[in-house]
Amino acid sequence: MLNYKNKQIMKITTITIALILVFSSCKLLQKRMLKAYGIKDPAIETEATIKETALKFGMDTSSIVTVNLTDFIATFKGAHGIPEGAVFNSKGEFIEYKDTSLACNAGLFDLIPKLSKTKNYNTKDKLSLKTELNKFRTIRGGKVATDLNPEYDFYLFIYWSVWTGKLNQNHVKVWEDLARKNTGAKIKVIQVNLDMQSYWPQEETAVIKDTLYKIIKKT
Repeated sequence: MLNYKNKQIMKITTITIALILVFSSCKLLQKRMLKAYGIKDPAIETEATIKETALKFGMDTSSIVTVNLTDFIATFKGAHGIPEGAVFNSKGEFIEYKDTSLACNAGLFDLIPKLSKTKNYNTKDKLSLKTELNKFRTIRGGKVATDLNPEYDFYLFIYWSVWTGKLNQNHVKVWEDLARKNTGAKIKVIQVNLDMQSYWPQEETAVIKDTLYKIIKKT
């Protein structure tokens, strides 16, 4: 009988194959995998479509943020995959939970429920919480507060998108629940939506869309 961790590894392997097949030449297999996981081509999303997708998979819609156009591509590349996560401590320091920058996000399934304010973690200065928050916008395009809240021991960013379909349920929803059930620390969960946004200027969005497709095709 497979344990929880092995099940997650199998699920991640299947998800990886599905994403690779998004732009593959095997049309029949591609269609079957896309249908199974609800993966579709990236599109420009609105507040309504983002919230609709989040609610469909049982996600919390109260802390969804988007990324401003200027920082979108760099943020998308930095996520290394979608869904993905990043953890910061109460000082705004980035916690490195992977062995390498290209390691998969499976470590979050173990890390989130074990996060504790009494433990020391391997922190890196390559990212800072305030710097990252400055890149974010509300779901309508407004500015996001960047002040650290003393109420929280950790901040968990979950990068997700509408076009990745059911993967949101398999990862985002699970990570949310793990953070909520953690009794050793108070974790602020922020769902970072990595879709192209309807509030972006139309002319510049066309350039972003072209760049985004090129990145995905290389995956």
